[in-house]
Amino acid sequence: MSKIRLYNLAKDMDLDNKELLRIVKELGIDAKSHASTLTDEQVDQVQEYYLQLEYAKQNAVADEKNVRKDKT
Repeated sequence: MSKIRLYNLAKDMDLDNKELLRIVKELGIDAKSHASTLTDEQVDQVQEYYLQLEYAKQNAVADEKNVRKDKT
């Protein structure tokens, strides 16, 4: 089982360290700083959660565009 530092994962995911740390804490993973390490399982959990957040954002933007389009 390998471990990865938070700052390396943030770089791989093209995220700011603080943003990734916020996501990790939302998931209840104990991490104190950008130098904290995550297990492979935790990395998978973080990536899946992040993809869900991005998907939800894209749907919200698409819905907003449809509402604006319907109003015109």
